[in-house]
Order: sequence, then structure tokens, then C-alpha cells
Amino acid sequence: MIRKLSAHYIFPVISPPIKHGIIVIDNTGLIKEIIDPGTENIEREKVEFFNGILIPGFVQIPELFKFNQLKGNLGNDLINTIQNPTFGGVFDEIKILTRHFNIDFNIALSRATINRSIITNKQNETGSLEVGKNPGILLITSFDYQKMTLTQNSNIKVLV
Repeated sequence: MIRKLSAHYIFPVISPPIKHGIIVIDNTGLIKEIIDPGTENIEREKVEFFNGILIPGFVQIPELFKFNQLKGNLGNDLINTIQNPTFGGVFDEIKILTRHFNIDFNIALSRATINRSIITNKQNETGSLEVGKNPGILLITSFDYQKMTLTQNSNIKVLV
């Protein structure tokens, strides 16, 4: 079974966001195609549209950080999310980096996805939205499309 997922933006991570793009996946979650409606004539039949942005799944690597060295350089909120690197913890880390440290959303997202997949040597499978990968797909709602960043009300949901 093929699914077609779309949202206000798709953030592939390795390339600029795609406005109203479509991700075509098979029943295992493998990405078969990414469609940019700005460059292709697309059929919107059977496309599941979501209010928000689509991003690749997060890559967990709790052993990466040495907490004692970080404590002097980062705020306590960020240290707590790093020490508890759950799914929500990674999203909290992105929120903290963008809000409190003014780090660009794309950079914070790369840190949680493609950079972690490279560190774990899984960059051919996860970390970005690319044809042939099975990274999982997350939906972020309440996104600020003007500033291209999270809002106070942003939430995350696993789609695939």
C-alpha cells in the first residue's frame, strides 16, 4: 500500500523546505518519491494533508554527551533534555536551542536528525527525507511559517 503525505512544508534536512510537497511511502515507511509541486504537475488524489510541517524522525544517541563538560556551557533545561534523550526530550532540545539560544530551526533540526545519523553510521537509512530511506516521519504543528521556526504552542506527532 502506497501513502502520499503532504503538509504546509516538508523539511528534508539536506535541502531547503518544500512548500506543499508530497512524500510517497510504501507500507514499510520507505520513501519512494518526494514531489515538489513547484516543479511538477501533480495529481492530488489520495494525498493525506496535515496542518504543519513534516520532518524526519529523530535519531537517539544518549551515549554521545559527557554531561559534566556540558554543564558549564549550557543551561540546565538543555542539560536535562540531553540526560533524558527520549523522543520528547529531543523535541524539547530543539525548542530550547531555537528559543533560548536563537539557533536557526534548520540547524537545530539537522542536529537532531542527519548529524546524529552520521554519528551512528546510519546516514544511508535515517536522518533525512530522501528517496530510499526509512527515517520515520514526524508532524510538527503550530509552526511559524513567516519566521520558519517553532512557536510556544508547537507540538509533535509520529506519523510513520
